[in-house]
Amino acid sequence: MSYDFQIGFPCPHLIQEEQVQLGSDRMGMLISQPIAASGTVRVLVNDQYIVPPNGLYNRAILKSSLSGGYRIPKYETILVVSSNTESHTIELPVSKSLSTQKVADILNGHFNNLIASSFEGHLLIQEKQSFGGESRIKVSGSAQRALGFEFVSSAKGKQIYPAWRLERVPNKINERYPKFVRPLKNNPIIKVTYSTPAERCLRCGATYVENDFRVDANGELQTISNENLLYQICLKALLTKKGSNPFFRFYGTALMDSIGTKALMGIQNFLRFEINDALKLVQSAQTAQGKYQTVTQKERLLNVTNVTVIPHESDPTAFLIELTVQNASLQPISLSIVYTAPSAVALAGSNGLSLGVR
Repeated sequence: MSYDFQIGFPCPHLIQEEQVQLGSDRMGMLISQPIAASGTVRVLVNDQYIVPPNGLYNRAILKSSLSGGYRIPKYETILVVSSNTESHTIELPVSKSLSTQKVADILNGHFNNLIASSFEGHLLIQEKQSFGGESRIKVSGSAQRALGFEFVSSAKGKQIYPAWRLERVPNKINERYPKFVRPLKNNPIIKVTYSTPAERCLRCGATYVENDFRVDANGELQTISNENLLYQICLKALLTKKGSNPFFRFYGTALMDSIGTKALMGIQNFLRFEINDALKLVQSAQTAQGKYQTVTQKERLLNVTNVTVIPHESDPTAFLIELTVQNASLQPISLSIVYTAPSAVALAGSNGLSLGVR
């Protein structure tokens, strides 16, 4: 079985992580293209924080000033820990050296939406549920001093980055841009991801097809095989301009050299001839390949069952080619190509793949 890199995909019309500048008001994010759908907008700050539309907030975190082990005297064993959602009065054991992890375990046995842990020997208490101003922690009681909460006894969550919304571009009814609700005081690196209308897409140039390599979840380039490979092999042969490959000048077709000329009477027959000739070359190449590598029945081109060339009803320089080939497993595979002057677009075929513009 042979493989090839998949090189054609339906374009998502997505502008990914476009680095933007703030406007003079230090609120507006100056994107280059209009936004097609509000739900696709994502704001990334400093390559670290994704800022939701309602803003980015942190949770309350309270850190003791002393590290363990803690000396817990007989009459200093009570610790009161409270938040917006719960309050606990906890009695610690009398000890000359109570480890930080032991204290954290005792506290966690009482907590619901709080969590205690050991951080570099210091006791850390964090809020798990609330964010921002609603996230609060307060410590009191006779054990407060012994644990190092004498001078820092409370903590509150805060807003890291403000909320943002989509604003209309002045004098442009259908264009919007993301804007923070209040000015930023610092100068972060801001990257915005968003979808854009097909006619403004920088990835496909309004062709709806993206020519590029893509990787899978494991970081490997996506490949295709069997009938999908045959589909791509045929399209590559038809969309490549004959002579453009200096090592295989016979590969491809001369279709693009004829599109757009004034003499249109014989072009349809010429297109059919070029298609059949190019696919015969594919068959010959697969026969030679089979001497050194296994060519499966599903990827082997058996014959061409249909070639239909249809001129556009209003544009004489455009042709739609409907092509059906059959593999050695007798499975039909449909291809559709629009040839125009000065380019060609491969539309999604029976397997949903396409190769794009050539």
